[in-house]
Amino acid sequence: VQFTYAGDVTGTGNCRYLMSYGDDVAWTTALEEITADEGTLVLRHVGAYRTGVEAVIEILDGTGAYQGARGAATVDWAEDGSGTYTLEYEV
Repeated sequence: VQFTYAGDVTGTGNCRYLMSYGDDVAWTTALEEITADEGTLVLRHVGAYRTGVEAVIEILDGTGAYQGARGAATVDWAEDGSGTYTLEYEV
Protein backbone atom coordinates (compact mmCIF):
# COMPACT_ATOMS: atom_id res chain seq x y z
CA VAL A 1 0.00 0.00 0.00
CA GLN A 2 1.34 3.44 -0.84
CA PHE A 3 0.64 6.60 1.19
CA THR A 4 1.37 10.25 0.45
CA TYR A 5 2.56 12.52 3.26
CA ALA A 6 2.37 16.32 3.29
CA GLY A 7 3.25 18.82 6.01
CA ASP A 8 6.42 18.81 8.11
CA VAL A 9 7.29 15.42 6.59
CA THR A 10 6.63 15.40 2.86
CA GLY A 11 7.13 12.16 0.96
CA THR A 12 5.79 8.75 -0.01
CA GLY A 13 5.25 5.82 2.33
CA ASN A 14 5.39 2.22 1.18
CA CYS A 15 3.74 -0.22 3.57
CA ARG A 16 3.49 -4.01 3.54
CA TYR A 17 0.78 -5.57 5.71
CA LEU A 18 0.57 -9.07 7.16
CA MET A 19 -2.99 -9.91 8.22
CA SER A 20 -4.48 -12.82 10.15
CA TYR A 21 -8.24 -13.36 10.45
CA GLY A 22 -9.99 -14.88 13.48
CA ASP A 23 -13.65 -15.31 14.37
CA ASP A 24 -14.43 -11.64 14.96
CA VAL A 25 -11.12 -9.85 14.46
CA ALA A 26 -8.45 -9.22 11.83
CA TRP A 27 -4.96 -8.78 13.29
CA THR A 28 -2.42 -6.76 11.35
CA THR A 29 1.24 -5.94 11.48
CA ALA A 30 3.18 -3.88 8.99
CA LEU A 31 6.42 -2.09 8.32
CA GLU A 32 6.33 1.22 6.48
CA GLU A 33 9.17 3.25 5.05
CA ILE A 34 8.50 6.94 4.39
CA THR A 35 10.92 8.41 1.86
CA ALA A 36 11.19 12.19 2.20
CA ASP A 37 13.62 14.80 0.86
CA GLU A 38 15.51 14.89 4.17
CA GLY A 39 15.77 11.11 4.67
CA THR A 40 13.66 8.09 5.54
CA LEU A 41 11.44 7.22 8.52
CA VAL A 42 10.67 3.61 9.46
CA LEU A 43 7.29 2.89 11.10
CA ARG A 44 5.80 -0.30 12.57
CA HIS A 45 2.01 -0.71 12.57
CA VAL A 46 0.36 -3.25 14.93
CA GLY A 47 -3.40 -3.41 15.16
CA ALA A 48 -6.74 -5.09 14.95
CA TYR A 49 -10.00 -4.53 13.10
CA ARG A 50 -13.14 -5.32 15.04
CA THR A 51 -15.93 -2.75 14.91
CA GLY A 52 -13.29 -0.14 14.12
CA VAL A 53 -9.54 0.26 13.76
CA GLU A 54 -7.39 -0.30 16.84
CA ALA A 55 -3.74 0.41 16.09
CA VAL A 56 -0.40 1.37 17.57
CA ILE A 57 2.09 2.94 15.18
CA GLU A 58 5.70 3.32 16.34
CA ILE A 59 8.45 5.31 14.68
CA LEU A 60 11.44 2.98 14.96
CA ASP A 61 14.33 4.77 13.24
CA GLY A 62 15.33 6.77 10.22
CA THR A 63 18.10 7.90 7.91
CA GLY A 64 19.45 11.34 7.00
CA ALA A 65 17.79 14.08 9.06
CA TYR A 66 15.62 11.40 10.74
CA GLN A 67 18.46 9.11 11.85
CA GLY A 68 17.77 7.82 15.34
CA ALA A 69 14.13 9.00 15.25
CA ARG A 70 11.85 7.49 17.90
CA GLY A 71 8.21 8.23 18.52
CA ALA A 72 4.66 7.39 17.56
CA ALA A 73 1.97 8.18 15.04
CA THR A 74 -1.77 8.46 15.35
CA VAL A 75 -4.39 8.26 12.59
CA ASP A 76 -7.64 10.21 12.43
CA TRP A 77 -9.96 8.27 10.09
CA ALA A 78 -12.54 10.13 7.98
CA GLU A 79 -15.94 8.79 6.94
CA ASP A 80 -14.64 8.17 3.40
CA GLY A 81 -11.92 5.83 4.70
CA SER A 82 -9.04 8.27 4.25
CA GLY A 83 -6.80 8.99 7.19
CA THR A 84 -4.70 11.85 8.49
CA TYR A 85 -1.49 10.75 10.22
CA THR A 86 0.09 12.81 12.99
CA LEU A 87 3.75 11.95 13.56
CA GLU A 88 5.33 12.77 16.91
CA TYR A 89 9.01 11.95 17.17
CA GLU A 90 12.39 13.01 18.49
CA VAL A 91 15.70 12.65 16.72
